[in-house]
Amino acid sequence: MSRSIYVVSSSPEVMKIGIAIRPERRISTLRTSSSAPLAVEFLGECEMAAQLEARAHRILAQANLCGEWFSVSARQAIDAVMRAAAELGCEIKSQPIGHFRARAWRPPGSKQDRPFQMRVNDDFLALVDEFRRGEPDMPSRSEAIRRIVEQSVTLPRKPRPR
Repeated sequence: MSRSIYVVSSSPEVMKIGIAIRPERRISTLRTSSSAPLAVEFLGECEMAAQLEARAHRILAQANLCGEWFSVSARQAIDAVMRAAAELGCEIKSQPIGHFRARAWRPPGSKQDRPFQMRVNDDFLALVDEFRRGEPDMPSRSEAIRRIVEQSVTLPRKPRPR
């Protein structure tokens, strides 16, 4: 039976390498039980997923935090999975991760805990989406609007005529 191997991040330098038969369900469970937002960094399908996972864990053993969690970057974790696949002669079929909503990592203490709603038209959303596409991390619409407002209030203001 083919299983998926995944790399999930809880911060820029904390990654989990795991396997699942149903990755969507597994990622959902992880997100529900995690105090930090999780982002899917890599998802692939492989016949030897269990051996691949174990080998990748051994490759990163010196960076192990606890269980399947490692103190490495996403690139290092993905490289370990690819190296393990090469060593085992296992072909990984990379899977799209776009349907997993990426959640932006925020440092502790930066929690936005006040909900705010506003009604906008499609043109406004198109402008927000255009801004989002120009950002390196493709933020959510809420985060994009937050950034736009922060940028605009820091610009020098012209005096208003009286």
